[in-house]
Amino acid sequence: MIKDRKQAVNGYSLKPKTMKRWIYEHNRSMPYVARKLNMSKEEFKRKLREREPFNKEQLRCFIYLVGAQDAFHIIYFPTMEEKRKVYQQAFGKSDKEVKKCK
Repeated sequence: MIKDRKQAVNGYSLKPKTMKRWIYEHNRSMPYVARKLNMSKEEFKRKLREREPFNKEQLRCFIYLVGAQDAFHIIYFPTMEEKRKVYQQAFGKSDKEVKKCK
């Protein structure tokens, strides 16, 4: 667990329940998603369960797989400030619109 939030981010973890809901709603499977992220099913499940960060390449593949809008809601951001910053960079919304994002 990161004790200092200012520490450089070397990856983001995924929200397990939200990820599983996306898999179910889109008729996918854990092995399918794991293959798309270039990892084994066991490693994918472990990273979800233990909330381990995914590396840059895995996150890139993940965003292409689920789409930017869904990925934004599945990726866990440690602070609301960081979430707003990423939202603004990804979707180009104004500060007032960014504050509304959940």
